[in-house]
Amino acid sequence: MHRIFLQTPATELAWLVIIAYFVIDVLLRNKGSVASFSTTKSDRHSTLLLLSAFACVVIVAELFSYMGIGRFNIPWLSWLALVLTTSGLILRVVSMRQLRTGYTRTLKVDTGQSLMTTGLYGVIRHPGYLGSLLVWLFFGLAIGNYLVFTLALVLMPLVYAYRIRLEEQMLADEFGQQYIAYKRKSWRLIPLIW
Repeated sequence: MHRIFLQTPATELAWLVIIAYFVIDVLLRNKGSVASFSTTKSDRHSTLLLLSAFACVVIVAELFSYMGIGRFNIPWLSWLALVLTTSGLILRVVSMRQLRTGYTRTLKVDTGQSLMTTGLYGVIRHPGYLGSLLVWLFFGLAIGNYLVFTLALVLMPLVYAYRIRLEEQMLADEFGQQYIAYKRKSWRLIPLIW
């Protein structure tokens, strides 16, 4: 049995959130273009980078848990991080449900797709990415490992910044002035900050 399931309840629940992250992705993107891993020139390997970053954090977390490297025991911090990780998953799911078939795995715009500017997307241009960042950034703290947290803190913002830059260029190319106007009245990721 893996050591991850022999640790604290917060640790076990954090791993369940990560499992749910992938299961929900499969369930909500189970057919058509949203399920496809085929890329366009707009993607520029960003999907591969995201998947590699996810794998890196999961593998390092499992390895470090097994070896006992980087562990800390601050229960209130682990529980707070678990709440933030779970909130991120909920935000991601709501974003996926609002965007529906526009929430593709790779960067592409389908024929006839319209620009989403309402709901969460009326305030934040990338609420799904914000949700994912919350999941991955606080996962390390939720499992009680400061090295996994540090890895995610360095890796995930870099990968998502690259992805967001490519996506915004693709959307500007596709929707032109409509997207430029939308950018003026919304925040990229964090309201009032960026």
